[in-house]
Amino acid sequence: MKGERAPRVSVVIVNYNTRELLLSCLRSLKRSTEDLQIVVVDNASQDGSPEAVRTAFPEVQLLALPENRGFCRGNNIGIERSCGKYVLILNPDTEIESSTLTLMADFMDHNPEYDGCTGQLHHPKFSGGGGRS
Repeated sequence: MKGERAPRVSVVIVNYNTRELLLSCLRSLKRSTEDLQIVVVDNASQDGSPEAVRTAFPEVQLLALPENRGFCRGNNIGIERSCGKYVLILNPDTEIESSTLTLMADFMDHNPEYDGCTGQLHHPKFSGGGGRS
């Protein structure tokens, strides 16, 4: 990102054979109101994940590892490549609402005494979308 203003938020996603979930996650990130850097660390998936990301999301920084380095190491590799003021570690089976990352970054900007924050998870089956009562 040389010569460009660094984004406020870098999103690191570690993937292993979750192609369709990853693509849904990336689609949700594209709807974000926040300027993002997206880093996908692929742990040697065999389901076509790297090729799908390259084709559908060429702007994503894809780190296709030759072997599975595990979730923790994958996150560390992605964080090393991050350039945002804040880093969000996001699972590939997650979809976010368009304003989520802006709200989280605004919270961090206005609360410097905090070292981190997380979002609240909602499952459509259990969040008023026809699930349990």
